[in-house]
Amino acid sequence: MTDFVIKPVDFKVIKPFGDLMKGDILTYNSETQLWEFCKKTNTKEVHMTYHISLDWDSVYELICSGYVIAVKDDTDTCICACCKLDAVKTRVQELIDTYTEDYNNLMKDYNAGNVQQCVKVEAETVYHNLIKVLENIKGLINGDED
Repeated sequence: MTDFVIKPVDFKVIKPFGDLMKGDILTYNSETQLWEFCKKTNTKEVHMTYHISLDWDSVYELICSGYVIAVKDDTDTCICACCKLDAVKTRVQELIDTYTEDYNNLMKDYNAGNVQQCVKVEAETVYHNLIKVLENIKGLINGDED
């Protein structure tokens, strides 16, 4: 199906298929050059082992169909673009919250007479411009029209 060689990474199930559930990891086996998953169930009633092995073409189809995403090494950290974008979105919101809190604290200090007028004006300018940029990035990530 594909002519290129990929770095053998593991894949995380993000959409259930077969007997695989969301969160299961397909681990690369360098000896067989297959991605494998094994699950054992031992209860009073059932003793079962489920094993699946997939070649690259099968894994590639699962990627294209949205069933699995690549994860780095054994850290279970996603390396797909959508997860990176979610991380950026989270970080942008953290920055907005932090800068807003810092700005509000500075304004409280100003109102208490502890901050000079020039510092207040500079803080307002920086804060409003920075928030404008962060909100714009947030809007792009969220797909807002404006």
